Amino acid sequence: MNNSASISKLVKDFSKNPQNCEIPFNVGLLYADDGDYAGAFEWFSKAYSLNPKYSAAYFFSALSCICIDRYDKAADLWELFMKTERSPFDFYAEFKFPFSFDFEKLRRKSFSLCKNRRKLLPFDVPPVYLSALTHLFLGDAASAMEFFESLEGKPGLPRSLPVILSEVYLRNGMRERAISVLSDFCRDAPGFFPALFRLASLLLEDGRFDMAAKRFMEAFRAKQTPQILISAAEAFSGAGRRDLAVECLEGALMLDESRPEPYRELGRVSFELGDFLSCFLFMRRAEEMDPSSPDPAFYSAMSMCRWGDCAGAVPLFYRALDLGITDPSINLRLSEALERIGEFEEAAYQLLVFGNLSENPDSSLVARLAGLLSRAGLEEDAVMIERSFVEENPDSSDELLLPLAMRLLGSGDQEGAMDLAERAAAKGSPFAVLLKGRIRGFDGLGAEVAAAAKSVSGGRGDRFASLLSPEEREGLLLDMVSSL
Repeated sequence: MNNSASISKLVKDFSKNPQNCEIPFNVGLLYADDGDYAGAFEWFSKAYSLNPKYSAAYFFSALSCICIDRYDKAADLWELFMKTERSPFDFYAEFKFPFSFDFEKLRRKSFSLCKNRRKLLPFDVPPVYLSALTHLFLGDAASAMEFFESLEGKPGLPRSLPVILSEVYLRNGMRERAISVLSDFCRDAPGFFPALFRLASLLLEDGRFDMAAKRFMEAFRAKQTPQILISAAEAFSGAGRRDLAVECLEGALMLDESRPEPYRELGRVSFELGDFLSCFLFMRRAEEMDPSSPDPAFYSAMSMCRWGDCAGAVPLFYRALDLGITDPSINLRLSEALERIGEFEEAAYQLLVFGNLSENPDSSLVARLAGLLSRAGLEEDAVMIERSFVEENPDSSDELLLPLAMRLLGSGDQEGAMDLAERAAAKGSPFAVLLKGRIRGFDGLGAEVAAAAKSVSGGRGDRFASLLSPEEREGLLLDMVSSL
């Protein structure tokens, strides 16, 4: 690449705007793209001199230093980058730039750095540390782990090394090892916020709520921020201590009432406690502060359904979907709301989206889906879905057999209806016995019908009965009575 024309233009722009740190940073990128890493280092240095919090400038300046064998300077720049970048381990993956360093050169030099560190520098540890960081940022987590582990117990290392090492273990799929390293460090060096918060977050992700809540509160004692209390509230809620979750969220609001997260979490906890009006009010407030979050719309809709306003809830469910909600139950909840307001075809569609029957065959879901299609006047579609499912899943739950048999009988397919009725009767349904009698007559079924009558009249019930319409149940019972 030859970026001389672009570099000249940016240099002229910089002479007119000498306080703009973005211009020298972009010049540095172009020099690096041309392979002139000395020039890149010079311009990146101008960028972070103008803005001492410019983490990207430290990052690429450190890479440039490695390419020109300035390892001592690179080590200092890595430290500055780690202090100024909020998410240093996600930085490289997320940063987009229109060029690439010679990463193979970087790899070779960092390996050489480890092999010849005594010749390069009068001290031993920082070069190895620098090489480990280089491999980590270049995506070689396995080599980074090897280098980091060789540093354990050596002097002159940053206090945060165990936190960094835990991230390396995570990237190598060694989650329990990462948690163990953080736990040991928090025991030996209590009160170190980065380690406490990272450990608590990992425990929360693993569902170890009691332990996570304890670590979050330790982190809060080290550094009082609303986010820690919000995370602690999630842990307490998961552990069933919703009273403590509410206390944490109220504390977060006292620290900063301008954040929407405490309102969202208070709404969620209120919903879990059955206080749907408070949930609705908290979620409305959260939505005013952050209209881009789907959670307020979802929980507001759920609350409205609980007090019977399904018609008002439906638009909020759709809004949550438009905003990209990830809760997998939303299509099911929307389907239930649509069913209650008589929108059966759309309810069936949302249920189909929720069920994903091709990957998750579920007979009860198919039965409900067919029922919705039937109520929408799409009887043929209902029969097709149920029949296809029964044929593809011969061992599927028996609760699907009787409703399908009734549909086939209504369409004139007595042979298909009888086959399914016999299968349902074999699984213990008294109503299936009655259906067999309706299809071929009750002659020869006296004993079976008597047993079925005793089962129904004895209050033992029949789970198939709940899947029939009242008219269908009444018709079968009349048949039973007349046959006795």
